[in-house]
Amino acid sequence: MEYRTVGATGVRVSPLCLGTMSFGAEADEQTSAEMFQQARELGLNFFDTADVYAGGRSEEILGRLIADCRDEVVLTSKAFFPTGPDINAQGSSRRYLVRAVEASLRRLGTDWIDFYFVHAFDAHTPIEETLRALDDLQRQGKIRYPAVSNWAAWQIAKALGISAKDRLARFALIQPMYNLVRRQAEVEIMPLAESEKLGVITYSPLGGGLLTGKYGTSRRPETGRLVDNERYARRYGQESDYVTAEKFTDFCAQQGVEPATLAIAWAMSAPAVTAPHHRRPRPRPARRFAGGAGHRHDPGPPRGDLPALPSPAAGDGPHRNPRRRSDLRPESSPGAGRPRRRGRYRASRRGVFASLGGDGLEQQRDLTLGRTAQAIVRRRVDRTSAGRRRGSCHRRRRAGPGRCGADARGPAAQGLRARHPAGSG
Repeated sequence: MEYRTVGATGVRVSPLCLGTMSFGAEADEQTSAEMFQQARELGLNFFDTADVYAGGRSEEILGRLIADCRDEVVLTSKAFFPTGPDINAQGSSRRYLVRAVEASLRRLGTDWIDFYFVHAFDAHTPIEETLRALDDLQRQGKIRYPAVSNWAAWQIAKALGISAKDRLARFALIQPMYNLVRRQAEVEIMPLAESEKLGVITYSPLGGGLLTGKYGTSRRPETGRLVDNERYARRYGQESDYVTAEKFTDFCAQQGVEPATLAIAWAMSAPAVTAPHHRRPRPRPARRFAGGAGHRHDPGPPRGDLPALPSPAAGDGPHRNPRRRSDLRPESSPGAGRPRRRGRYRASRRGVFASLGGDGLEQQRDLTLGRTAQAIVRRRVDRTSAGRRRGSCHRRRRAGPGRCGADARGPAAQGLRARHPAGSG
């Protein structure tokens, strides 16, 4: 198995990360042990958990499983979401993060966590507060590297700037959602990760089961996460998602490969991705999913044959959510076969980036940064001009009576000064 380096840390991990959300929930301890053992036999050394998974049971089970191989595995955990009724048992304040890390260490039965994630953005806590807490935890040896999940690109960039300015531990690993039907991470988050040398473990490579071959426009299983879980049903509820899933399944059948294997290999082939993060509810399909680690995704047929399956490694330029693309519209939908038009500017920009080829993402980033810099300059110029106007008005008020300083030097003002010379009374 080819191991990959996490960002600029030097830490080497397997190209697939086993998520343990099901440990203690859908999978009991024995089933969890079978999945863990299969993962180790396949060469995986990267395991992810969180304090909220199964109410902490996931960490407890994983801790017992890694007891005899702790030095050989790379372990991540997370904190942010509520873990109890206390109003302060959540968020990313110093108070809660210190408490959460210590609780996770007890459940995991270890002295340190390799990558510790802030699970989501906390609008109530300044980023500086969070970063200082993580920096202290790193200095104490309780965590090796801070990490972040579910943050926007601008929030991550702001945090990296604060870390550089204040010499605090910087985020080394990020965790966005990324799969064939949800590709927003390609627009800003992945270019940011490549530019700043951040590791990336993407979650939901199978789209909640949508890309396993069980779903299509007229095909649904009786049970499954998209059927039983309301949150996932909303996330992947668009009809175009099922159109994409059906095209993808047909393509896999033509290629003679399992849909789950190819979906994971596709996510893994993105240049910025260190390892897709995948959770499995049962041990049986472990080799099928792990096969994605050894499967090389070839772009294969022209894009017209399978518009839903471009290869991120092929440098196909940035894409918005593919469910918005005109080539994924059902044939019966209004406007089928006609490109979407969202204004002259967007259409022209999309055409420009489509023609950029392999350097599309880099050039888009350069253009975006250029526009941002121009906006900053314009704001500074506007502020400077406003300050000059305010200063001019202030000088006019100090010049004396009249509407402006010129009036104060006019004939009426001179006559007034002649009648009342300075020091006369």
